[in-house]
Amino acid sequence: MLQPVTCEEATAYSLLTGSGIPPGIRRRVERCRKGTIAELIDKELITSGDTVARLLPAITAEICSAGFRDTSLRMLSVATYRAFRQRRSLLLLDLQSQVRMNELPWVAAVEDQRETDAVVAEAAKQFLIESAAMTLCAFPQAILPNKLIQEFAALGAMAKLDLPFVEEVASDIFMGTFSNKYIRSARQAASLTGGTLYANYYDIDAGQLAMLPDQPKSRRKRFSRPDASSRDALARLCAQRADERLGTWRPAINGKIIEQQQILTTQNLALLFGELGLKTLLKDRLASMAEECFRWICIRQQMKLRFYHSSLVMIKNTAYAWRQMVFYLAMLDETERRYAIERIEAHFAIQPGGFRERFLPAIRGLRVAASGAPLTEARQASEGAQVFIGWTTERHWLLKLQTNGVA
Repeated sequence: MLQPVTCEEATAYSLLTGSGIPPGIRRRVERCRKGTIAELIDKELITSGDTVARLLPAITAEICSAGFRDTSLRMLSVATYRAFRQRRSLLLLDLQSQVRMNELPWVAAVEDQRETDAVVAEAAKQFLIESAAMTLCAFPQAILPNKLIQEFAALGAMAKLDLPFVEEVASDIFMGTFSNKYIRSARQAASLTGGTLYANYYDIDAGQLAMLPDQPKSRRKRFSRPDASSRDALARLCAQRADERLGTWRPAINGKIIEQQQILTTQNLALLFGELGLKTLLKDRLASMAEECFRWICIRQQMKLRFYHSSLVMIKNTAYAWRQMVFYLAMLDETERRYAIERIEAHFAIQPGGFRERFLPAIRGLRVAASGAPLTEARQASEGAQVFIGWTTERHWLLKLQTNGVA
């Protein structure tokens, strides 16, 4: 359909032979392309993990239904799964969740017809690994969106794997506590990141993290405000690291505490790289992924934004991308990491002077961590370094410099 006008078309419609299809029509035709998710990413028709999350249920549904031998049940299972994934997500308070698919009465009624199949479990595991690797390679700077995590969790359950995937928590509904899967995720992250560049940069005590206890099973009063006496060890640790107290329910303070949870759990990266083997699978891509993160950060940090809220969103997203970059660097061996940081430094050196002056504290922090020293508050002060995090209750240090005339 995108070929130039043929002789027959030119005669029939009074056109010039060889005329090209107008760009506006070409773009619309290209968006109708059919292909695998990987092919559509290569053609730049899928541009984010959110789009991957919208397409993945069509494949996940087929794997989920493979355990049914009856053809009608299999077709019904596929249709039900895809419809269920299209429902509107709600943010609920007090660790409550929406109804899960296996809790639907008509789904539970036919569950005994599903046969456990090792082949299906292995297929689910392989598709989970491939989907995670494909998404991180395509969009290395972005955390995995909640809808995609939902699909990964479903695939993990089909594969009979006990994987504590964690969602991004909304700051405006955070109740000052995390469920036990966040604590499990933090403990698993400690075993992978302890003693690495990642732990040095964020000054993480891996031993303390590995010893975090589960929350007690006794039910706390609903909608209560947790405080310093909270029995949630992870929430207390995150609040301490954020230098804030639990129970204020202010979105900005909640955001600081939640970001510390994301730092300690690595927001699913340690789970994927450790438990599912992405560290080995992506070892030849990690350096380029880290460099791509930094290039993305440089572009976003130098965008001209009119509104203050847009600046806050940019700071948050670039801080998340910086955390992803630091994690990828931490997964490299010493030699590869040194070369990757040299290339990051070289890219930083060719940026405009105003940006270099503004962003230099973050680069200094990376240098300190890469030298093998934890980036403590004392070292930050002595080295003129900063840990780049996105949430703050005051004006962010990167934005402060902007207002002082540094572009």
